[in-house]
Amino acid sequence: MMSSAVDRSTKSEVRLVYCNDKVAHVTIDRPPLNLVNTALLASLAELLSELAADPQVRAIVLDTANGVPPFAADAGELTTLTTWQQTFEMLKRGQEALTTIEFLPRPVIMAIYDGLCIGGGLELALSCHLRIAGTQTRFAVPEAPAGSHPGWGNTQRLARFFGRPKSLELILTGNEISAQEALALGAVNHVVPGDQVLATAMGLGRAVARVRTKSVASVMSIMNVPYALGLAEGKAKELEQFMRIYDPDTLRDGVTALFQHKPIEYSD
Repeated sequence: MMSSAVDRSTKSEVRLVYCNDKVAHVTIDRPPLNLVNTALLASLAELLSELAADPQVRAIVLDTANGVPPFAADAGELTTLTTWQQTFEMLKRGQEALTTIEFLPRPVIMAIYDGLCIGGGLELALSCHLRIAGTQTRFAVPEAPAGSHPGWGNTQRLARFFGRPKSLELILTGNEISAQEALALGAVNHVVPGDQVLATAMGLGRAVARVRTKSVASVMSIMNVPYALGLAEGKAKELEQFMRIYDPDTLRDGVTALFQHKPIEYSD
């Protein structure tokens, strides 16, 4: 099954590892930090869409290579964009890819290994439907301290999964949150030792796979109704506001300072 998807993805950064017992296992492999960019997200959304359309697939498990969580968005992509239009198109493509993932007719279960999952990495994680995190996993939203704010939809997702007060704190401060606190807030489903993250995600996938394919698709469609209400409008507002405050020099300096762990002060 899915031979075309397998052939196309085996040598890319998004790879279908196998599909067994109605569970597909997909890995992001972009060493050393599994940084996320729009091209990767587009490839991932395409592969997951093909898998979700296959009646022999009832659940998809997504992880990242070498036990490294999706660290962040690729600073190289962010800092090389020099025009308003380039940045707008990058954000729009990222939003579209993640929206495709979050409204798939099959659940995507993300295995998030021990380490730091921030920015674009967290955007991807929250676009999936179920999340298994390692005990040493930490999350953060560093975009505002880096001179902007989330642009792929996370101002909306954070409020839904972490609650409005905690989301405001995370976005406006860039403070980290532990996997255990994320679990207590309902943002992740299970927290387990790092070496058990994938096995737990696969176990959850196998549990879903025991359900009728038609039931899985129907449940996903129904459960998307309350989630979708207001989400598109919120994402559009996020994109509008990102571009309203956009300044390429500020973005470049802020992102560079963030990745170099240097403080930065803003005049505006």
